[in-house]
Amino acid sequence: DSYPMGGRAVGVTGNWDVMPRLAQEISTDHATYIEVIKNWLVEQNIPEPVVEINQILHVDIEGDGTDEILISASHFVEPTGHSVAVGDYSVIIMRKVVGNSVETILIVADYYYQAVEIQFPLTYAAIFVADLNGDSILEVLIGVERWEGNGVIVYDVNGTNVQMDFNIICGL
Repeated sequence: DSYPMGGRAVGVTGNWDVMPRLAQEISTDHATYIEVIKNWLVEQNIPEPVVEINQILHVDIEGDGTDEILISASHFVEPTGHSVAVGDYSVIIMRKVVGNSVETILIVADYYYQAVEIQFPLTYAAIFVADLNGDSILEVLIGVERWEGNGVIVYDVNGTNVQMDFNIICGL
């Protein structure tokens, strides 16, 4: 079966269920997650961030009965994708219950601390979760866009460790 991935495609062949658990979207105006992104950006030395959450997904990535939350947020002052301003960013973090607390874990991010006229920044979005290798643990597929290019990065989550499995980004 095929599943929508925002104009991108990843092929998987095998005899296992690629979608054993489906991700559900949460409203991007959820006050708790707006505060989480704001605090994260302040910790990354963006003192007064403009919080723009693009997507929030919740899904049980590891199949342990506890959902993880994936938050995608990006802000760029200049909308054409040519330049960056101080405080621009694109970030995806994961909120995960570890023991008796909730941890915030970085998946991928770019932060801009100075204005650059010709930068062509990357914008990240958590587009999909799927079991790509048949181990019953979902991989996180990140859509990547930039001026005249796009691609997919696949991350493996193991507890609080996040590792890039592979990526392909095409552009002119």
